[in-house]
Formats: sequence, C-alpha cells, structure tokens
Amino acid sequence: YPPAQGVYGITLIYGSIIPKNVSEGYKWLEISANNGVGESQKQLGIAYFQGNVGVPFDLEKAKYWLGRAAEQNTDGAADMLDYINYLTSPSRHRYNISAEMLKGNVMDLGRMALRNELGY
Repeated sequence: YPPAQGVYGITLIYGSIIPKNVSEGYKWLEISANNGVGESQKQLGIAYFQGNVGVPFDLEKAKYWLGRAAEQNTDGAADMLDYINYLTSPSRHRYNISAEMLKGNVMDLGRMALRNELGY
C-alpha cells in the first residue's frame, strides 16, 4: 500500500515510533514516491532541497519530485517549487542565486532574498 510505505519511510527517518534508520527510511519514501504518492514526492523534494537528514543537496531532484507532487495538487508542493524557482532563476530574481550558493544555508538565503524583496 503506497501511502503506508511513505509513512513507514518518514517514521524510520525520524525514529518517531520505531528505531531510527535514515537510509532505510529514504528507500521506503522513494518507493512510495515512485508509486505516485504526492505527499511522499513532496517530502522527498524538500529533503533534496534542504540537503539534510541523510540526503545530499540536489536541486534537480528537488525540482523533479516537487514538480510531480505539484501535478497532483499536493498541498504546498507548488508553492515550494515556485520558491525554489524564484531563488534560482535569473529572470525572476535580481540576485541570481546559483545552485552552488544554495549548498550553504538554504533557509538563510531564502530569508535574505525575501528581506531584499520586501525592502527590509
């Protein structure tokens, strides 16, 4: 049952109910995502964007999984994808933040970009 695979994966990643096993958790999360579960696709995309909790930063994989989740109207996936595109697209952002720069602290860069856009 694909949704249960995703829940099992998340549970393993964070060790919330059963012993933590990050690599096994991502294996199950990806199985669920490949079986078309939008929430699993979104969580996998976010993990690749943040590059933490056992998954390397990978902008293309982040966009791929968030795009698949957005196609299914998964809550928040389209917004997250728009946010990533905003940060990395020179045509949409005057600071042209590159993928290499994003390998640093992603959330700090996002806050910086938002402050600059809002004039703070």
